[in-house]
Amino acid sequence: MNTGRMLEIKKAADKIRAICQETSYGIKDIFNSCEKIDNGYKLIRYPFSQSKILGLAAIYQGDSIIITNTSEILSREVFSAAHEIGHMRLHLSGGNKAILDKTFTDDQGIETEANYFAACLLMPKIKLQEYIETVLETRPSELSEFDAARLQSEFNVSYDALINRLEFLDIINSPKAEELRATKREITVHYLLKAVGGNMNLCEATYIKKLPPDFFKWAVELHDRKMIPYETLQKALGYAGVEDTSLQKEDEVTPDNNMDLDDLFRGLTDGSVS
Repeated sequence: MNTGRMLEIKKAADKIRAICQETSYGIKDIFNSCEKIDNGYKLIRYPFSQSKILGLAAIYQGDSIIITNTSEILSREVFSAAHEIGHMRLHLSGGNKAILDKTFTDDQGIETEANYFAACLLMPKIKLQEYIETVLETRPSELSEFDAARLQSEFNVSYDALINRLEFLDIINSPKAEELRATKREITVHYLLKAVGGNMNLCEATYIKKLPPDFFKWAVELHDRKMIPYETLQKALGYAGVEDTSLQKEDEVTPDNNMDLDDLFRGLTDGSVS
């Protein structure tokens, strides 16, 4: 990724950040912010098994959809949401309908770009520097592991993502970054956050199931197109407490014994780039 492209991505992230509700330094709630971007991204938060996906960005029936995995710890899910916003802004054009992320590494460069977008969105250089100078009242070279935990909590990111970002921006040098990483290997992040009164929820998965109202419309459409079985449709409607007896069990899709809502999400990702 050349310097020109990095500047372009940073500017795109800055525009999105201006829409997001911030604390003094970090983004307060990236998930609520998704619904304020453009005409509002449709956000699905769902507890997939950890091995299935990290996140997804898709355009379906004209709707911009972002999916995050609530089986991941919250700090990772936050980064995933920012990463998928990056895909939506940078890559979902030119015929692409969806990008499914099972990991955040690839050979095409789009994952590197989305990672960089997420880092710029969540941890702008000027905000990191201001927090270190005005709140921590210390020099970057003197940052302790407890200072790092306070930064992590303020910016709602993982400890590792924070240290990587500080090092990438040359706010701290490589020996200092390794010193902070080594401390984390000896003392858990949960302990550090507790010690500084930080957000310990960042270390836990939420397992939240948050589905937009249009989710159920999509479920019916996919069933009508015979892309999901009747059993999956009924499970989707069940989340809304809806029992639709007008739908007949006529589908030609043969469900297996382990059929679940993951099948519906696969329907939404038709045409995805993995």
